[in-house]
Amino acid sequence: MTSNEDPTKTKMDISVQVFNDVLTSEAIKTRPHITLLLFLNKIDLLQAKLNNDEDRERFQQLFPDFQEGMDSACSCVEQRFVSPFPEYQIYAHYICALDTTLMEEVFKAVRQTIFDNRLSSSGVKV
Repeated sequence: MTSNEDPTKTKMDISVQVFNDVLTSEAIKTRPHITLLLFLNKIDLLQAKLNNDEDRERFQQLFPDFQEGMDSACSCVEQRFVSPFPEYQIYAHYICALDTTLMEEVFKAVRQTIFDNRLSSSGVKV
């Protein structure tokens, strides 16, 4: 989808740029053991686009590694964000913020990840 702010860029391009700006900021660079969470929202819209032949072909052009299906699509999008940062452990979550059941599961997983990482950084083996 084209950005409202800059019609020469997609909304994803802008999101990736913001993500890059955050991860290259001094605030992050000085905290090597920080837990990084990436929430990829609107998977319901992605699914709808993949169900449309024209949109799916466009997605394939943008993501040549796309193999069909939501798992492959989500992986391609995730890699667009995280591949420039192999030095960080980034936990990606695919969400639809309107799906309260899914959001409940995601937040449980997030709490567990943060808890495990805090224990690990304190020297406790998880």
